[in-house]
Amino acid sequence: MSLAVGKELAKAAMGIPLDAIALPFSPVRPLPAQALQRWLAPLALLHYRRLDAREYRGAMNDQSWPTARTS
Repeated sequence: MSLAVGKELAKAAMGIPLDAIALPFSPVRPLPAQALQRWLAPLALLHYRRLDAREYRGAMNDQSWPTARTS
Protein backbone atom coordinates (compact mmCIF):
# COMPACT_ATOMS: atom_id res chain seq x y z
CA MET A 1 0.00 0.00 0.00
CA SER A 2 2.85 2.40 0.74
CA LEU A 3 4.07 2.10 -2.84
CA ALA A 4 0.67 3.10 -4.17
CA VAL A 5 0.44 6.07 -1.81
CA GLY A 6 3.98 7.14 -2.69
CA LYS A 7 3.15 7.03 -6.37
CA GLU A 8 0.10 9.22 -5.85
CA LEU A 9 2.04 11.68 -3.68
CA ALA A 10 4.71 11.88 -6.39
CA LYS A 11 2.01 12.79 -8.88
CA ALA A 12 0.84 15.57 -6.55
CA ALA A 13 4.42 16.83 -6.20
CA MET A 14 4.79 16.92 -9.99
CA GLY A 15 1.83 19.28 -10.28
CA ILE A 16 -0.99 16.98 -11.35
CA PRO A 17 -4.32 18.44 -10.13
CA LEU A 18 -5.41 17.06 -6.76
CA ASP A 19 -8.82 16.00 -8.11
CA ALA A 20 -7.04 13.64 -10.56
CA ILE A 21 -5.15 11.86 -7.78
CA ALA A 22 -6.53 8.72 -6.13
CA LEU A 23 -6.07 9.99 -2.57
CA PRO A 24 -8.85 11.34 -0.37
CA PHE A 25 -7.61 14.79 0.63
CA SER A 26 -9.48 16.41 3.51
CA PRO A 27 -8.93 19.53 5.59
CA VAL A 28 -6.74 19.26 8.68
CA ARG A 29 -8.75 18.99 11.89
CA PRO A 30 -7.46 19.37 15.45
CA LEU A 31 -7.27 16.27 17.62
CA PRO A 32 -10.01 16.13 20.24
CA ALA A 33 -8.75 16.75 23.78
CA GLN A 34 -5.14 17.08 22.65
CA ALA A 35 -4.19 19.16 25.68
CA LEU A 36 -5.60 16.49 27.97
CA GLN A 37 -3.76 13.74 26.09
CA ARG A 38 -0.47 15.62 26.40
CA TRP A 39 -0.98 15.78 30.15
CA LEU A 40 -2.11 12.17 30.61
CA ALA A 41 0.44 10.42 28.38
CA PRO A 42 3.42 10.88 30.74
CA LEU A 43 1.31 9.70 33.66
CA ALA A 44 0.29 6.58 31.77
CA LEU A 45 3.94 5.90 30.98
CA LEU A 46 4.86 6.12 34.66
CA HIS A 47 1.96 3.82 35.55
CA TYR A 48 3.04 1.13 33.09
CA ARG A 49 6.68 1.39 34.19
CA ARG A 50 5.55 0.81 37.76
CA LEU A 51 3.49 -2.21 36.71
CA ASP A 52 6.49 -3.64 34.84
CA ALA A 53 8.77 -3.12 37.83
CA ARG A 54 6.29 -4.82 40.16
CA GLU A 55 5.95 -7.77 37.78
CA TYR A 56 9.75 -8.09 37.53
CA ARG A 57 10.22 -7.97 41.33
CA GLY A 58 7.52 -10.59 41.78
CA ALA A 59 9.19 -12.89 39.29
CA MET A 60 12.59 -12.47 40.96
CA ASN A 61 11.13 -13.44 44.35
CA ASP A 62 9.36 -16.48 42.91
CA GLN A 63 11.05 -19.79 43.81
CA SER A 64 10.38 -21.22 40.35
CA TRP A 65 12.39 -18.46 38.66
CA PRO A 66 15.43 -19.97 36.94
CA THR A 67 18.67 -18.82 38.52
CA ALA A 68 22.25 -19.40 37.58
CA ARG A 69 23.79 -21.58 40.28
CA THR A 70 27.38 -22.69 40.20
CA SER A 71 27.14 -25.75 42.45
